[in-house]
Amino acid sequence: MRSKIKEARIQLYRQVVMDAAERVFAERGFDGARMQHIAEAADVSVGTIYGVFGSKAELYGLTLTGRLAEVTRLAADAARSGGSPIERLDNGVQAYVTFLLEHPDFLRIHLNEFAWGLGPSRGDAVQINSWHAGLDLLADVLQRAMEVG
Repeated sequence: MRSKIKEARIQLYRQVVMDAAERVFAERGFDGARMQHIAEAADVSVGTIYGVFGSKAELYGLTLTGRLAEVTRLAADAARSGGSPIERLDNGVQAYVTFLLEHPDFLRIHLNEFAWGLGPSRGDAVQINSWHAGLDLLADVLQRAMEVG
């Protein structure tokens, strides 16, 4: 059984590495990013990264999954507020755009990897499901808008 200190250290490493990975993936793309680049950006060893992540693909997936879940939740919450469908759509779009502006590295990844209307160019089931959840949210708001004219 892991001690609380060891578990806290692992979680700290994971967060530091994921933050650095997001910057490196934004700058270099998935294919151009190397674990050495991420280690340098995080100021940890490559061995430390492999101690908390199994592969570059896993690190990439978890980095995106966290951000996608966050932006989807924020946009959905915002879209639920407001009265008319247009207000709800406006609230959701504002939350989405604000999130992207506050997370410029994720925005760069998002623009490179998630072609509008086509979905992610690579990704695991969670990322693909997040993409579809966002589209479903938009479709729901637009359907309500059409119903009220």
